[in-house]
Amino acid sequence: MADDSAADTSPPVVTPDGATAEAPEAAANPAAPPAAALPAGKAGRKRVLALHGNGANSNIMRWQTDMLRSLAGDHFEWEFLDGDEEWTWENAGNSYTDPASAPDGRHNPQPIFMIGVSQGMPFRGWHQVRCDDNSADRHAMQKLFDPKTPFYSNDQLDNSVERVMEHMKANGPYDIVLAFSSGTVVVNIIAGLFRERGEELPWGLTVFFSSVRPRDEKYARLFKEPFTQQAVLVWGRKGKLGDFASQMGADWANQYSKKTVEKMYKNAVVMEHSGGHELPRSGNVEKNVCKKVVKEMFKYCGIATKVE
Repeated sequence: MADDSAADTSPPVVTPDGATAEAPEAAANPAAPPAAALPAGKAGRKRVLALHGNGANSNIMRWQTDMLRSLAGDHFEWEFLDGDEEWTWENAGNSYTDPASAPDGRHNPQPIFMIGVSQGMPFRGWHQVRCDDNSADRHAMQKLFDPKTPFYSNDQLDNSVERVMEHMKANGPYDIVLAFSSGTVVVNIIAGLFRERGEELPWGLTVFFSSVRPRDEKYARLFKEPFTQQAVLVWGRKGKLGDFASQMGADWANQYSKKTVEKMYKNAVVMEHSGGHELPRSGNVEKNVCKKVVKEMFKYCGIATKVE
C-alpha cells in the first residue's frame, strides 16, 4: 500500500465542477457566529469543507452529497479534500483477521459502480486501524464492538490530522465542516487539538454522517469535555443490534459510535435516516432528512431561503 504521509503538500481541493479551488476572498462574513471574520465564498456564498470516508475520494464524496448540494442550491461553495493515502480494498485497509485462514467479510474488492463514480481517481483514506487479536474465532465487528479489544491507529492518522489542520489555517475559516465516517474521526481530533492548544476553531457548524468514534485510547484526553460548537449528527438506522453478519449493509457506526459521539457534543441536533452506512441520497425518508440537515445549515448561516 502506498503511503504518501511524508508529503508536505496540502490535500487536494476539488470543487463541484472538478476544477481546482481558488483562494477565498478576504471579505468579512458577519452572519456567521464564530468571532473571526469569515472569508466569503464566490458571490458571498457560505463555505463548506467536506471530508470523505476511508476507501473513497473527493469524486465519490461529491456523488454522496449530491442530494444535499441540490437542496442547498447555490448558497454554498463546497471544497472537497482527499486523503493522502491510497486505499487497498482487498483488505479494507485494516487487519482484523488473517484473510488466509478466515475472511472476515471486509476483504472484498471495491464495487464496480464505485470505480465508475471515482472517475479514475484512486481510492484514498485518512488512516488505518488494527487490533492485536488476529484470531479467526470472532467476526471483525465483534472485535470492533468489544471495548476490551484494544485498537490502534497507524501514524497516518496523525499526519492526516496535521495536514487538514494546516489546510484549515491557510484557507479558512469555514462556515461548515461536513464529514462522513472516518473523515469525522479526523475532524473530531482536530477540534480536540485546537481546544487543547488554545487556538480558535476555524469553522462554525459541524455536520457529521455516520460518525465513528476515535477508538485509539491515545486520543481520549481530547474528548474528556464535550465540545460546545453546534453540530448536526446523522446516522442510518438500518441494522440489527448484535447481528454482526448483517453489518456490512447496515450503519454499523450507529451501534458502534452513536452514544459516544452524541456525548462529545453539548449542542447537537441528532437525526436518523432509513439507510445504512452512507450519506442519504435517494428515497423520501432520506430526502426529508437531507432537508432537515440543510435547514440547520441555513439556520446557522443566517440564510432565510426555504428548503424546497
